[in-house]
Amino acid sequence: MNAYSMLYLAPQWNELPGPALKAIAATDIEDAIKKMQQFTIDILILKKHASENPFQKLCRVFNYQFPNGKIIWIDDQDISAIPNLLNECILSFERKMKPIITIKDDAFEISSIAVNIQ
Repeated sequence: MNAYSMLYLAPQWNELPGPALKAIAATDIEDAIKKMQQFTIDILILKKHASENPFQKLCRVFNYQFPNGKIIWIDDQDISAIPNLLNECILSFERKMKPIITIKDDAFEISSIAVNIQ
């Protein structure tokens, strides 16, 4: 398994539960953009807002710099689901990177010699 990193805004949550990922905390949107320039970010975790989305600029920068990255939007009620969401993201990354190889070991299938086993 590769090492993945996630970025989240620290004021949103006191402690962010999740699997063993490199967690990078940012204090605000501008700090998060600076962190994106310093580190490779695979997953961006943001809190949903009822009003106009204050994270539009951050999402645009993330999507531009990391087109294969994922953005996870979380409500306060969904905090317990974060580990499962992160694991799903990691599995989707692994599936994209894993080559699909099919090997069929059947020497008698194409054989022109009839083989009868009694």
